Amino acid sequence: GGCTLLKLAAKVAAIREKLPNDEQRVGADIIRKALAYPIRLIANNAGVNGSVVMEAVLAGAASNANFGYDAATDTYGDLMEIGILDPTKVVRCAMENAVSVAKTFLLSDVVIVNKVDESSQAMAAAGAAEDYGY
Repeated sequence: GGCTLLKLAAKVAAIREKLPNDEQRVGADIIRKALAYPIRLIANNAGVNGSVVMEAVLAGAASNANFGYDAATDTYGDLMEIGILDPTKVVRCAMENAVSVAKTFLLSDVVIVNKVDESSQAMAAAGAAEDYGY
């Protein structure tokens, strides 16, 4: 889940201080919040307080790099021993692609998108449309 991302979010503060201007520091803050969000969402979906889980994982990670949260059993522990693997390379690639898309939108003068018909989306969600709006 989000344990790797949360641990990375904690490292962003040190990088943020080295950035030369305010715009880059705002970008670092956005990245930090985005990295911390998945574990909060996983915990909230499991019916527990996401902020509490975040604090517990950060506290445990100080002594054990593999420490994390198992939402299925609502327990904390060494994720490698529990058998939960966080696909770090997949997560890294996803973050790189997301940042690349965001950068493209921020640096573009004009962005053209297809307007999706909301009625076809509602029908697709209900299973009524065979082409799912494409």
